[in-house]
Amino acid sequence: MKVEGVDHIHIAVNDLEKASKFFCELFSTKPAQVKEDPEFGFKWQFLPLGNVVLELMQPTSPNSPISQFLKSKGGGVHALSIKVPDIEKGIAEMQARGLRLVSRANVGGIKEAHFHPKDTFGFMIELVEHKGKTGATIEAQDEM
Repeated sequence: MKVEGVDHIHIAVNDLEKASKFFCELFSTKPAQVKEDPEFGFKWQFLPLGNVVLELMQPTSPNSPISQFLKSKGGGVHALSIKVPDIEKGIAEMQARGLRLVSRANVGGIKEAHFHPKDTFGFMIELVEHKGKTGATIEAQDEM
């Protein structure tokens, strides 16, 4: 599969403010704005680290996927987001290898495909396709 790079790394945390402060001090960076997704029950914040971004995620609902992840794993790497030039080809290649597609999303020109963590050594792989000035890295840097 053709890969353009790591777009961002999802980290599930119980305390977004505490985690953000820790990583910002550790890596001498500044956080982007906190955003929330009420439909999926979590809030997040991007922290730019050069050409990649940490996405800190805290549940806002006890039934959210992030809440379930924290209950079972206690926190840590939830997903690795990989930028690809053609998400449809990427999905086909992942499925041809037996990886299960869990969900898809198209938000603000960013196409996403999420694959089951049981197929990928305990964390979700998210393929992303975006053109131009979009994506987590650009969004995080633009908000600074």
